[in-house]
Amino acid sequence: MNRDIEEGKRLAEIEKQQLQVEELERAIAEITPQNAAKFDAPGQNACADAIEEVKIVIAQGNPKTIRPLLNNAQQFVSQHRNEVAGQLAIWQKNLNQANQAKCEMDEIMAGLQADQVFMRWQSESLKQLDTFVTRAEVSIQNEQFSLVRTLLKQLDLKSKDLILEANQSQLKADVSRNSGERNRGA
Repeated sequence: MNRDIEEGKRLAEIEKQQLQVEELERAIAEITPQNAAKFDAPGQNACADAIEEVKIVIAQGNPKTIRPLLNNAQQFVSQHRNEVAGQLAIWQKNLNQANQAKCEMDEIMAGLQADQVFMRWQSESLKQLDTFVTRAEVSIQNEQFSLVRTLLKQLDLKSKDLILEANQSQLKADVSRNSGERNRGA
């Protein structure tokens, strides 16, 4: 009778541990495979190995040897979830900043296209400036987010130089036109 009670306790403990393993597997499954591989591939592998080790020991039927392995697997899963969540948050922040910089680039380009003086004297430069925007789009696709901010700065500086040149050309044209009008009037 005592033996049956002990066997019942052992089987109940094994069943409880199997449920805990299933819970760990569900926790891992909540992380998309892409995010797990991208943000914590070693952690993903460590979790899988630790859970597999627990399953093997559960199959051997000794619940006392399972507890430390299960604790270890729980710790791996917790660390992995935290790492993926943290890295995903950083990635999302960087993506948002890159998209914001790209929007600022689009605004600069729209402003230049709306500027009559710029378009009169520097319209050919738009193609050159548009390469910054294209490179920014490619950088975002390639997840080179910090490069987009650099491209924004380069576009901003180059556009300011070109605006200055356009304004100087317009001033020269205005002075020349005004001089011509005075000469005819004299």
